[in-house]
Amino acid sequence: MKKENIRSNELKRVIAMKTGNMLFEDVSEEELDSVDELYLRAKKYSGEPTDIDLSEVSGFTKLKTLGLNGFELSTEDFGIISKLGLSSLELNGCETGSVVIDTADSLENLVINGGKIVDSEVRKSPKLLIVSETDVDFSKFDMSKTKRIFMRNCTIRNVGDLNSLSELEEINFDGSKVYDISGTEIKEVNVADNVMVSFEDEVIKAGIEEI
Repeated sequence: MKKENIRSNELKRVIAMKTGNMLFEDVSEEELDSVDELYLRAKKYSGEPTDIDLSEVSGFTKLKTLGLNGFELSTEDFGIISKLGLSSLELNGCETGSVVIDTADSLENLVINGGKIVDSEVRKSPKLLIVSETDVDFSKFDMSKTKRIFMRNCTIRNVGDLNSLSELEEINFDGSKVYDISGTEIKEVNVADNVMVSFEDEVIKAGIEEI
């Protein structure tokens, strides 16, 4: 990554803080290359938009954690994100429309807080999936490799038979309204015997007595 490739004033500010410098001009090339975590906001605390361009993030080859707050994300944006080799992605209050949320195979944690993702297809969900405070179409998530799912205070639709999720160890629906594919609200799901399931502070193991 070359310093001259960073044009966004907001990104410069974030990098300076991340590397312990007062000014971006004081950031060395070595410090720039070592950045492995970024949290970016689409708007300032005043409500004014920042000048963040996600294409500038593509040059951070060691980036492992990316947090995005308040962005309207496009297919092109996820094309950039999927090539970063992230281990953790956090979307706070982001809107994705009907795009495909594609991520790298290396992703281990996906966290979605608020925003609007209900029309998006989520491919390659990671080992840990956390979703809160939003509407969810469960059928649009590929959870074939997901081990732990937490969906709290959400409206979750189209929940079907989860027996096919062979890697699943735990699923938590605390505080959520959950509906099956017919639109009926449900308080239990069909999972393998070893999967821990939780509805509203009530912990249940499939095939075992309530505990």
